[in-house]
Amino acid sequence: LRAAAIALHFMGKSSLSEV
Repeated sequence: LRAAAIALHFMGKSSLSEV
């Protein structure tokens, strides 16, 4: 379940950067 955590973290970071 590491890939999921990394993907989630990356998605969150991307979303924060996008906003």
